[in-house]
Amino acid sequence: MRVIFASDFHLGISTSDIDRNDEILDIIEDVIDHGIKVNKETGEEVIYVFGGDIFNSNNPSEKLITLFIFVLNRLRETGFKSFIMVGNHDEVSDPERVSCLNFVHELGSVYPNITLVDDIRSIKMGTFNAGPLFFTFLPHVSKALIQRNVNEGKLRRNIPTQAYINKKSEKIMKTVGMGSQHIVFSHLNVSGAHGGSEENLLRKSTVYLPKIMLNVPVGYVEPTIIQAHFHSRGVIGNINIIGSQFYCGFGEREDEKYFLDLNISTELSGGPHVFNYIPTNCLQFKQLEVSMLDDNTPFMERKDVLDFLNTVDENTVVKLDVTTNIENSLTDWKGVTERIYKDYKPHLIKKIIPRTVMVRKARSKKQKIGLEPKDAVQVYLKRNIRNDKNRLIRVYQRSLKYL
Repeated sequence: MRVIFASDFHLGISTSDIDRNDEILDIIEDVIDHGIKVNKETGEEVIYVFGGDIFNSNNPSEKLITLFIFVLNRLRETGFKSFIMVGNHDEVSDPERVSCLNFVHELGSVYPNITLVDDIRSIKMGTFNAGPLFFTFLPHVSKALIQRNVNEGKLRRNIPTQAYINKKSEKIMKTVGMGSQHIVFSHLNVSGAHGGSEENLLRKSTVYLPKIMLNVPVGYVEPTIIQAHFHSRGVIGNINIIGSQFYCGFGEREDEKYFLDLNISTELSGGPHVFNYIPTNCLQFKQLEVSMLDDNTPFMERKDVLDFLNTVDENTVVKLDVTTNIENSLTDWKGVTERIYKDYKPHLIKKIIPRTVMVRKARSKKQKIGLEPKDAVQVYLKRNIRNDKNRLIRVYQRSLKYL
């Protein structure tokens, strides 16, 4: 069985005034096409899981909803089971809706192979040679979701959000039982994990992975956790943070972005699950800090600049942070930008606005080094003879005690 996992699409986002929707849709299409290819080549069952934050705003425009319906149509065409989780960016405060993805529920009969997951749930995917296999979904949980459960009679009263997550997770662990394979898909917070440079894009969320998923009771199988919500890839214990499929801006540490092709071992002799990370064709955001304070070499002849520009192509957004002195501040930066576009053809160059720093001229060597303190005071007095003599005398007298 293969699970194709991707998350944090943030449809509707723009970066440095660049509309990212076409790029994101291309990535989603590549994700879907990869699943089709795997199925054709191996005959294995393929399942899609989209891990939340489908939209960047919980009030997407009609245009954005139309774009996502195009994605739903592609998923329907495949016929493969597909799960779409609710993320914190998708949340709304209305218990009747819970998320801006509620229209997927309403169109359920149109998309029989697609399931919207807006509450914690566990599904038995089958029994194989390696034992029963369960998928558990931990979407972003909101107060509106808890209120909906109260309204529907599933809860007797409102309880704190984290307590709700913990109680439902404990019931799931008992249901899954011992000796089962257990894959958990999460859009909750993780203690010790950070969003990175895109931290400003993560709405504050105070709900965390339940401890029972991290420290399982004796005799239970430790689940494999596939984690969304964080845009930078990493591994913390049994938590596999996949990261977003595109760069939200400058400063992210990865060299590439990926989606996940998870090969689930269902045979007794199959060994551990295999994580295949598939790189995406997303825009690269590269920046270079250049200091021209102590070096008057023309900007386009500097080795650091040329080495950087040789890593640039039509898929790169470029940001050049330049610090100059007065002399270099007169550089024709518009001409520099035009030359970079012509020779290296980047996707976009952010306007170069150099920071100009006033650099004090170095004093003479006699003032700087090799001068006795007494002589230094004399040089100071001679050079400042036009200043108030009484003040200079006081400076001289005070300095004598250090000589």
